[in-house]
Amino acid sequence: TTRLVRHRCKQKLRAQLESVESDTKAQSETRATKLQVARSRLAEVTAQNTKLLKQVAALKEEQARLDAELDAQAQNVAVRDSGPEERRRAREMEKYVELAKRQAEQIDALKQEVWVLQRKGGPRL
Repeated sequence: TTRLVRHRCKQKLRAQLESVESDTKAQSETRATKLQVARSRLAEVTAQNTKLLKQVAALKEEQARLDAELDAQAQNVAVRDSGPEERRRAREMEKYVELAKRQAEQIDALKQEVWVLQRKGGPRL
């Protein structure tokens, strides 16, 4: 009977062992499948991130080019507008233009006066 008890105990233990091995194998396969899916997803995300990093690099290059172009244009504008000196010259030029207009008006008035005097019998010039 002891043999029989040992035999049944062994069978029970073998059954438990087979059950544990089966469960472990199933868990291992599930984990392997999940790992494969995760690796696949990692490869996809890595490829997408690489693509986005290349786009960022291209955009940064474009930004640097545009900044350089803008700086060049700003320097051009700064060269054309020399600031206060240029504005002073413009005001001075306006004064001279106004002076020339007043002098032209005075010349016209003097011509008119000469014409009137000549008609009245004054000396002809």
